[in-house]
Amino acid sequence: MDYEGNMAQWFSQEQVEKLIEASVAPLRAKITDLIGQVERLEAENTRLKKNSSTSSKPPSSDIVKPKKRPVKGGKKRKCGGQPGHAQHLRSPFPPEAVNEFLPYTFDCCPDCGGTLVPSRRVPEVL
Repeated sequence: MDYEGNMAQWFSQEQVEKLIEASVAPLRAKITDLIGQVERLEAENTRLKKNSSTSSKPPSSDIVKPKKRPVKGGKKRKCGGQPGHAQHLRSPFPPEAVNEFLPYTFDCCPDCGGTLVPSRRVPEVL
């Protein structure tokens, strides 16, 4: 069956062209918008891919730094004494090596500035 022949019976050629243009115009506008968006995204992608190894930029200007390699064996341990290990302390000086003792006291609380009450505890030697 010839559709153009049937359409010619109901619509004139001019009306058919207007109907086609009315349905195509929004699609053309959408395609134009999408082409612009693709061009912007390609430009941004090119800009983001550029780093010191692919251009004359200095390494300090790289946005993305390479990921650090994971530590073998899983989790990274925290710095300082590790659970289950013996504590390492320097042995105190012998009493004959000490020339003088300096009492170190506060006049007020270092946090709130309030008054202090002397403790009855024996002073700790550091």
